[in-house]
Amino acid sequence: MDNRSQTRITIVDIAREAKVSAKTVSRVIRGDDYVSKETFERVQEVIDRVGYRPNRAARSLASNRSGVIGVVIPNVNNPFFSEVVRGIEDTAIQQDYNVLLFSTDGHQERERAAYRYLEENGVDGIIIDLPLIPTEELETVLRRQKFAILIDQPRVVGATGVVRIDLYNAITKAVDHLMRTGCRNLGYLNAIGQTYTFTERMRGVRDAITRSGLPLTLGQFGQCNDTLEDSFRVARELLIQNPKMDGLICFNDVIGIGALEACDDLGIEVPDQISITGFDDISLAGLTRIGLTTMRVPKRQIGIEATQMLLNCLNGIEGSLDIVMNAELIQRKTTRRVNQST
Repeated sequence: MDNRSQTRITIVDIAREAKVSAKTVSRVIRGDDYVSKETFERVQEVIDRVGYRPNRAARSLASNRSGVIGVVIPNVNNPFFSEVVRGIEDTAIQQDYNVLLFSTDGHQERERAAYRYLEENGVDGIIIDLPLIPTEELETVLRRQKFAILIDQPRVVGATGVVRIDLYNAITKAVDHLMRTGCRNLGYLNAIGQTYTFTERMRGVRDAITRSGLPLTLGQFGQCNDTLEDSFRVARELLIQNPKMDGLICFNDVIGIGALEACDDLGIEVPDQISITGFDDISLAGLTRIGLTTMRVPKRQIGIEATQMLLNCLNGIEGSLDIVMNAELIQRKTTRRVNQST
């Protein structure tokens, strides 16, 4: 075969060189199981040698697929979401799919714009982590997609499947851990929001404290943006208002690290005077200087499961459409050991 430019090389050229039919070349490109190993290797050798790349636009017309998965998350700068996206991308790439990522920065209008773009451009399916728009509106959006997988959300009308963490059970484990270490005056620092993940964690904290028989007042709760700056400010105010607080549960690790900085600023010793727990187990939480006790969430695995669920639907493969995953308590130096409880 002469050294023609990429744009001139076609499946017919590959077929002629490999001495097979164009249909066989097409099957090799798609990865079909109907091609013998010997034929597959012969065709693939030609493809590699000439540097042929399939025309995605032509393939999309023929298969009615775009080869693209749309992903919508609130904030790519948050280490939790970046780990989830890594799982999505790794799984999609392995199966020859591209990922079109939208980070909405927590703005509903940006989320709406992302859905409009994905619908207009006919992606094969979407994965949404922590949707922010109202449920009724979300249901309308989902009905217009071929397939839609939700993360951090219970099943709603129009959703194909759901991958979620048992948030209620996870947050109650964090509360129970603090009580086992002797904490009796607990507080909770929540992120700002009204979606499922926010309300479910708040419900778990309230129920766990109530079951213990400990007092519960609104003054023990704070709310902040999940940034180091805002969590530092709100945690500092909460600690000043509650000088007897000896345990603080934080919505996530970023807020937990901000709370640690607030304790350092106020001269409050952790964990001798107050114990602090985070949630997610981002990489920063495990640093020696921080050593944040937290609930470990399988972030990358969430992305893997959501993407595989979507690809199974695209390929007509049966599988679970409602996956619930558990979080694991990881104790580090911001909480006392149980045998040190008072």
